[in-house]
Amino acid sequence: MQELDDPFQESAASQSAGAVLSQLLDFILASFSSFDLNKDGFLTRFEIERALQAPERTIKEAAFLQFILVRMNEIADTVTDESEVLNGEIGISIDDLKTYFAALPG
Repeated sequence: MQELDDPFQESAASQSAGAVLSQLLDFILASFSSFDLNKDGFLTRFEIERALQAPERTIKEAAFLQFILVRMNEIADTVTDESEVLNGEIGISIDDLKTYFAALPG
């Protein structure tokens, strides 16, 4: 029987939640500028959904993006900033992401 590659490189049980969250934040911060299609410093739901659809996206990266997508409002609310609502659409900044992840237990 052929073994499948583990997309998480380690079993989920062997990774702490803090380690996974750290990997998630590192991925998003490293990829932020490529996801920010209009280069306004904010990621919108549309931009994250576009990033999810990229054919080269791994299962792990897709899970990370889905985590961000589901929590967009919560993340955007971590830093009080009027510019987070752009043309009626919520956007999250690097500061929002850093503040949100710093407040998470792990």
